[in-house]
Order: sequence, then C-alpha cells, then structure tokens
Amino acid sequence: MKKTKDKKNNARAECEAENYQKIAEENLAGWQRERADFENYRKRMEKRNLDLIKFANQELLLKVLPILDHLEEALKQVPKGWEKTSWAEGIVHIKNHFKNILETEGLEEIAVKIGDKFDPRLCEAVEKENVKKEDNGDVKVKIQEDKITEVLQKGYMLNGKVARVAKVKVG
Repeated sequence: MKKTKDKKNNARAECEAENYQKIAEENLAGWQRERADFENYRKRMEKRNLDLIKFANQELLLKVLPILDHLEEALKQVPKGWEKTSWAEGIVHIKNHFKNILETEGLEEIAVKIGDKFDPRLCEAVEKENVKKEDNGDVKVKIQEDKITEVLQKGYMLNGKVARVAKVKVG
C-alpha cells in the first residue's frame, strides 16, 4: 500500500513538475517577447529623438533663407565694373559666411538648372511658358515641354529632406 501511495505521489510530483516547467517556459518566452518589444521601442524613440534634433532648426532656417535670397539678388544687381569694390566684395563675404553657417546646420541647395526636367518633388512650377510664334507661323523661341526654363527661387534640402522647393518656370 505504501508503494502505491509513493508511486501516486511520484506521479503527481512529476506532473506538477512538468506543469511548472511549462509555466516557466511560457513566462520566459513572454519575458523575451516583452524585452524584444522594449528594445524595438527604445530604438524607435532614439531615432525619433535624433530626427527631432536634426530638424528642430528647420523653422528658423526657413525664416532666414530669404536673407540669403536677398544677398544673392543684391549681388546680381551690382553694376558692371563695380564687382571688385570693397562693398561688393564685402557682400560676397557676408553671403558666403552666411551660406557656410546654413550648410553646417545641414542645409544644402537643390541642384536645379535651366534645361533640367521638371521634378515636382523638388520644384514648384509657378509659371508655364508657351511656345511663341511669329506672324508667319515660324517658331520664334523653342521651349521644351516639362523642362525648366528659369529658376526663380532656389530650393533647399535639410539633412536630406526637402525643406523648400525651388520655384521655377517650365515650358
């Protein structure tokens, strides 16, 4: 009788041990999933914070870009023969220094030039030029369709993302 009781106790103990083992394995698997989820969350938050830091200055940079535009426009208006005057060279130095500061903050000019194909991701078409014809029907100016004919305002990227599109005329 004692042997049967011992066998029953042993069987019950083994059954309980197996149950506890299963519970332990389930707990371990759950803990491992939670840890992996937390690691993924931590990495997402780290990336988000880095992006926030990268683009925190975007609003300020966009507000000061017109200053760069005005300096560049002022340099285009310098009369012939006055390019080497001290004030004209001073404006060039100010513009270059200002541009260098913006570049160290991650701002870079979008390379758009006359003759390039219009790309709506980088440019905004503010005017479309039509082919002009003379009275006798001959084409006076040949304008290629969907090609940039004039850059009205430069565009800029901030850390690889478009911050301000270029404003262009297209044919």
